[in-house]
Amino acid sequence: MGILSRLILEAGKQGIELALFVILPIMLVMFTVIRLLERMGVMRVLVRVFEPILKPFGVPGLGVVAMLQMLLVNFAAPMSTLSIMDQSRVSDRHLAATFALVLCLPQANVVFPLAPFGLNVVATWVIGLVGALTAAAFTFYLFMPKDSDSTSELEPIQNYDQPASESLLDMIRSVGKESWELAFGAIPFLVLTLLMVGLLDKTHVTTLLTALFAPVFGIFSINSQIFLPVLTKFIAGGTAMFGVLVSFLDQNLVSILDVNRIAGLIIHPLDLAGIAILTAAGPRLPRLLLPAAAGAGIGIAVRTMLHLLWF
Repeated sequence: MGILSRLILEAGKQGIELALFVILPIMLVMFTVIRLLERMGVMRVLVRVFEPILKPFGVPGLGVVAMLQMLLVNFAAPMSTLSIMDQSRVSDRHLAATFALVLCLPQANVVFPLAPFGLNVVATWVIGLVGALTAAAFTFYLFMPKDSDSTSELEPIQNYDQPASESLLDMIRSVGKESWELAFGAIPFLVLTLLMVGLLDKTHVTTLLTALFAPVFGIFSINSQIFLPVLTKFIAGGTAMFGVLVSFLDQNLVSILDVNRIAGLIIHPLDLAGIAILTAAGPRLPRLLLPAAAGAGIGIAVRTMLHLLWF
């Protein structure tokens, strides 16, 4: 019991420190930036600029908003945009392509907290966009039948939220509340995941699994210690994976080069937690999950290979 108590206390301390001193300030700044962009009308301009570029990939104008929300806020931020698209006359093909795009993009709530540790944000974004557009195109042209394109698409500018009329002080308070809720809500996932990692380490399960999968990672010249963060990511989500990665970085079990090499495989919302949250945005999304996930899987494979080649 003494060992378990120490593991719980260590996991609690690390989880709270990560949430309050890493996730909270970074998300506060990013929430503020995107709200200011909305108030100044920059988001509407970006939609107009990027819509013609993304449309050949099957992504409508509102998909641009979802993309920016994923890149600049967090993995749950596109829910509002996906909900608008789901309830509108946007076709199943366009909605599925946008869903695949979102599932393949690198989420801000992992990218920005890892940036101080050395994650290459520019490379992650560039490669992430290439992979996400690949995912959208495969979903739109290959995995969705053309006869599902019977409904018409809403004009993005008409359906994008108008800049808020609240004062700057009210906006900062609102952003602070949202950032606090995000950081505070991450604490249970971080603590439980770090506790799980500690238990697996004490029982030598981590050593066994790492040795088992070492030949697979060795083929691609990847540090086999990265296996546990990868497993954690697909089971518990990006926030939990972030906690494990930081713990491994602190213990020098993995290097930031290892993280940059594997970033294409682990920084995206295509995991059990991400799917559960994003599919709740609308009634059509669960039905479109299979083709969107198939497209996203191809996009993530592209991202993984590009990261390995880049680094």
